[in-house]
Amino acid sequence: MTAPTTIALETAKRMTALQELELVHAAHARNPVSRELRRRLAGLLNTCDRHRETLTLLTGAADLDFVEAMMMTQALLALEDPEATREARAAANLAFSLADGNRGRAAALADLGKAEIRLGDPEARRTLLRALQLDPHNKDACKRLAGLYSAADDSAAALALTHSLAMQGVGHSRMFAARVLALARLGRIEEAREAEAWDRLHLTRSVPPPPGCASPEEFNAALAAELVAHPGLHFESYGTASHRTWRIDHTISHFLPLAQQLLGHISSSHFEKTS
Repeated sequence: MTAPTTIALETAKRMTALQELELVHAAHARNPVSRELRRRLAGLLNTCDRHRETLTLLTGAADLDFVEAMMMTQALLALEDPEATREARAAANLAFSLADGNRGRAAALADLGKAEIRLGDPEARRTLLRALQLDPHNKDACKRLAGLYSAADDSAAALALTHSLAMQGVGHSRMFAARVLALARLGRIEEAREAEAWDRLHLTRSVPPPPGCASPEEFNAALAAELVAHPGLHFESYGTASHRTWRIDHTISHFLPLAQQLLGHISSSHFEKTS
């Protein structure tokens, strides 16, 4: 018998990222020597796509730690110009030197590989392979290396990569997607369908509207109005899948009581895949 699917909801946010940014900005101005405030401010600036401000904050600091070096790398990559990408390569190397474990070193190498790909550096493959040797579970290194194999029409190498990762217990979506694509490109369609596991993993169910709503249409209209009015609604976000779309980063939010009601209703329901 298949165990029912459970959904755990995150804690509701009481501020948008921009509101939190304003608060931390004020705190940092009052205590500019605090490394913790500087780190938190840099992270929020990147979250809000204010990457040049991140660089202004961190550039020249003599006491950067690993997390800040990674945030600087990501801010430079977000600028998407050749000079910034060359600086990102240097920042990623700095982050690698500051990491205190293989997981951090792998994350730095994954970003280094991204910079090398943009610069046309053939070392990118080796860099990303090294990242996966240090941390086979690093999703960014996997997707970037699989992308290189795909661009070179080397589906056999992509398939070997996913097999190796699977044997090490890796099971994230980037690896599964790369495996399905590699099998399909090799003409092994039935194996690709089996790897996709649509019949086993896909589930569609209808749920009734939450209490207090007469119909799904009534609830959907109220929910749409609530979402559009959310103060954290913004256009795109670097490094996400929201290309040319409007997004809300946290739907579990103090500003979205109807969304919380719906998600709570879904999470308290039991969904079980039947064969």
